[in-house]
Parts: sequence; C-alpha cells; structure tokens
Amino acid sequence: MKTRAVAVAAVAVLTALTITGALAAAAPNPAKALVLQRSDFPAGTIAAGGGGTTTGAGSGYAMTFRYRTGGKPNELTAIVGVSQNEALAVRMFREAVRDLPTAGVKLTKLQLPRYGDEQHASFQGTPGGSRLIVRTGSVVWALLLQTYLTRGGQSHELTKAEAAAELQNYGAKQQRRIGSG
Repeated sequence: MKTRAVAVAAVAVLTALTITGALAAAAPNPAKALVLQRSDFPAGTIAAGGGGTTTGAGSGYAMTFRYRTGGKPNELTAIVGVSQNEALAVRMFREAVRDLPTAGVKLTKLQLPRYGDEQHASFQGTPGGSRLIVRTGSVVWALLLQTYLTRGGQSHELTKAEAAAELQNYGAKQQRRIGSG
C-alpha cells in the first residue's frame, strides 16, 4: 500500500470510528491511551505522527509506525475507536470493514487468532496492504500494514505469511492494550 493509500485507509477507518456528534476538542481522548505505542515496537521505530478526535459519541486515534523487521522496512498504522456503547461499536466495525479501500484487487482472508468479539483480517498484495479490524465491546481497533514499501532505497514486499505474522504480533499487543473493551 503506498503512503497515500495508507492515509486514505486511515481516514476511512477514522471516519467510520468517529460517529457524528459535537466535537469536544478540550475533552480527553481515551482512544489515544489505548492505541499501540512506540514502546510496542523494536528499537529505532519512528512514530510518524498521530491524530484523533473526540465527539459526543466517542473518540478515535490513529498512529503510524515505521520500523524494521529482519533488517527490512515496515510501516503499520494502528487505529482505535472508543464508542459510548456496544451498539455504536458494532456499527463502527461494520462501516470500517465495508469502507476500507481495496484498489480493485481481490482480498485474501487471513486466519489469525481471535482478538475480540468480531474480526476481519485480510491480505492484499502489491500495491495493497494487510488489515486487521477488531471489535471488543465498545472498542473498535484496526491495524493497517503496508505489503510493499520502499524506504531509503530499499524495497520490501511482504508475503501473505509475513503479513500474517506481523499482524499476529502487533494484534496481540493491541489486544493487551484494549483489554476487555
């Protein structure tokens, strides 16, 4: 997934995660505390910006991480949405799964451990990305992993097995941060 496509995917997920309501900019954002942190990644990881919103119905926060696995570059965007109640979270989950762009390429389902009440995991080869979207109670979270990346003159294309391993690794860490939702 090219950087622009990741940004589009993140916006699509955040849009699905931020239910309409009056913006409460001064209010704390509980989603920010639940999203993966730089400390969840290998040494040298760069947290490439983050952002979120808080509304009357919940909050959402996204952060992108650039890191290396086996000496090769990777980029993963972690997104968390916290809603007022489980019914809104169910709606957020369904919208997030429905609205993720596929760039006209067929998605392949990934078999990953269960991380919550509802889950969608898929792999899309070049020029796509892998994604894991989970709902746990009133929390919806997503991991968007680029499957093709060029950084510093080095290209890295993830296989389906490598993408599944990355999502499983960071999915377990994100699940621990979320808890029971």
